[in-house]
Amino acid sequence: MKKMGIVIVCLFIIFKTSLAQEKNWQIIFAKGDKIFNVSPQTMTGDSLFIISSGQTRWVSIGSIVRIKIVKKSKFWQGAGIGFASGAAIGVLFSIITCNKYKSSDSELMLDLSGLATICFGTIGGLTGFITGGVIGSIRGIDEVYDLSKMNLQEKKIAIRKILDRNLKNKPIESTQSHRDFFPCVRK
Repeated sequence: MKKMGIVIVCLFIIFKTSLAQEKNWQIIFAKGDKIFNVSPQTMTGDSLFIISSGQTRWVSIGSIVRIKIVKKSKFWQGAGIGFASGAAIGVLFSIITCNKYKSSDSELMLDLSGLATICFGTIGGLTGFITGGVIGSIRGIDEVYDLSKMNLQEKKIAIRKILDRNLKNKPIESTQSHRDFFPCVRK
């Protein structure tokens, strides 16, 4: 039971630290200029207020052709969680299924449960490492939003939706009403 408690605590720590990763935004303009490490703050009228590398500025929404949200690879995060989970499952499986075996016609007892625990834990851990690493890599794929064929109003709606989906805890203000960004929303 003590081993299981340690495994659960390790899984909890890995899970909590994995939630602290941020996304890196890039904005590409019609002239080909790019701004990296963007943190969008406020959308007002036809402008977007951003912070990039410690500098603040307003950018025209009409000049934006692409927004790219670069996600950090989550391979190691997934591999770590997968390894811990797989090892825990392997250890549990060995504890449940392995017993002390009696050799034939003798009083000698062979305790194979320790060896089985190590083997099942290792096999489960390696399987979880590979599976978790693959899943983590897939979760780290970048999001690219192509705004090049949209008019200004469509860009404003698209950017509002991107901001709402990706900046859940940041307030985004606007001088325009909510209906201007989401025409289908009724009060």
